Amino acid sequence: MNQEAAQTYFYQANELLKEDKLDEAISLYRSAIEAAPYTALFHHRLGETLLTKGLINESISSHRKAVELQSGVSWFYYRLGQALAQQGNLDEGLINLQTAMQIQPDLPGIHDNLGNVLQQQGKFNEAFTCYLNAIKINPNALKKYSDILSYSTLNQTQLKQAINCVKELIFEYHNIPLVYTTLGNLLTKNCQIDAAISYYQTAVYKQALATHPELCSKSWNLGEVQGPNFLIIGGMRCGTTSLYEYICQHPQILPALKKEVQFWSWEYAKGIDWYLAHFPPITNRKFVTGEATPCIISPHVWDRIFQHFPKIKLIVILRNPIDRALSHYSHIQRSLAWERRTFESAIASEMEVIRALGNPTLADETFYQIEHGYLLSGLYVCFLEKWMNIFPREQFLILRSEDFYTDPSVQTRKVFDFLNLPDYRLEHYEKYNLGTYTGMSASLRRNLSEFFQPYNQKLEEYLGMKFNWD
Repeated sequence: MNQEAAQTYFYQANELLKEDKLDEAISLYRSAIEAAPYTALFHHRLGETLLTKGLINESISSHRKAVELQSGVSWFYYRLGQALAQQGNLDEGLINLQTAMQIQPDLPGIHDNLGNVLQQQGKFNEAFTCYLNAIKINPNALKKYSDILSYSTLNQTQLKQAINCVKELIFEYHNIPLVYTTLGNLLTKNCQIDAAISYYQTAVYKQALATHPELCSKSWNLGEVQGPNFLIIGGMRCGTTSLYEYICQHPQILPALKKEVQFWSWEYAKGIDWYLAHFPPITNRKFVTGEATPCIISPHVWDRIFQHFPKIKLIVILRNPIDRALSHYSHIQRSLAWERRTFESAIASEMEVIRALGNPTLADETFYQIEHGYLLSGLYVCFLEKWMNIFPREQFLILRSEDFYTDPSVQTRKVFDFLNLPDYRLEHYEKYNLGTYTGMSASLRRNLSEFFQPYNQKLEEYLGMKFNWD
């Protein structure tokens, strides 16, 4: 009778999980365990639900019990390893994940999780092998690890392994643009620029073919690549990702191969042909293309862009520099793990550097070796003056981030009008690249307000528009 009752509790808990009723499910799993305490699966499922609830220590206890009761199940070790890693116990987490893999080498997600733990331990070489194995087992994992392969520092052996791994995917996934894009990135790292260009061009074609097949058959001409008609140049953490995603859903806008090509700031030495390979070579002028690399404060960029595209349209979206600085810091600290200082310490340090510079536009690439530009990136007027000394004012569209967040449809309509395109409404304006972070003290906000106030005032006077930032 106890076993029958336990099974009833267990199946009821499973149904509650489908409805996201975690607390009720946890209670029923406990009842199942009370009725049948030696059933490993009950402890395992309770542990999974506790982990979803964020109760890591309790989850670990449940998973340990599951492993104790039935030691030959890979999934039990896998979940225990995940919970331990979330607790910060990386060494023991790694042991359990490795045990899971020994029992079942092709366990879904095992190589991904092993790689992530190894990465946290600073063992990138071992993590790299795990990521390649994850891609070989499940090619869909390429979406997750494309950037790691493309932008991490790889030795020649690793680079060769990555290139061969991605090349093998082409035979089975020949219609997926990301495969060609990733291969282009890897060949670029290997200084095979011509080969990279060829793969980028294929990726652009596959991408356009999925959405505009008629253009690919009638208006595709590699000999007439025009490059971007517009650039969203910033600012960083001001909504550029969401804005680009929205406008690229317009049927007459063909996106670049990726949102941020980063050519003008970091990849300029690759040559203009490398850059042009990221854009669809469409001869039908009813269509436009562009990218969104926040490069408004990058030195030399304004001159470089004007040299190649003097008629290009430039879109600038600006956010209260205080809020932007905090968002920037949180992104660097949490998403990229490049920052160990407190926000207060980082701000104080950068204030000293900027004041020593005198003219913020004199900051160059060496600036980012000591600071991340939390404040510099919000001194908008200093850099807009550089751009507007070269490009005519009518080639700029200036938007306020706060207006964009409040009513994105109105602001995207302004972009379409600026690009001479008919209006286009989205069914839903999803927010992209969101960050979560705590606020700042009132005293620090006052300090930052005083720091930015003269720059904000000059910006309003220079552009003849109000931003109303406090």
